[in-house]
Order: sequence, then structure tokens, then C-alpha cells
Amino acid sequence: MTGVQTCALPISNFDRAVKFYSDILGTELQKTNMMGLDMAFFPAEDGVGGAVVSGEGYAANENGSVV
Repeated sequence: MTGVQTCALPISNFDRAVKFYSDILGTELQKTNMMGLDMAFFPAEDGVGGAVVSGEGYAANENGSVV
């Protein structure tokens, strides 16, 4: 398979980001905590997936994506 396999979007407000992406995708994101990081995974279709991530080392900033 070629292309992007996954992506991690650093966010500053976990609950707000999970609600936002759940609403626009029309599906529930799967929440978990891994190695001290709060993560919520997008549904993976065709092997492409991703997650919003909140925790030490993951911070939204002026150089990142703006939604």
C-alpha cells in the first residue's frame, strides 16, 4: 500500500477536538490513553487512519494546522 497510513493531530483541548471531529465525521472516535497521551482515533477506512493527540510533547501551535 502506498500513501499516508496515519496522522496524529496535536490538540490543546481534547474533549473539544473529539466532539468537533465526531460531529463533522458523523461517527464516534475511539478514545484511549497510551503512554500518558490522550488519543481519539478516527475510523480507519482503506488502511488510512489518524488520531487527535493530547499530552506532553504534543501541542497545537502557530506553526500547526488551524481548524
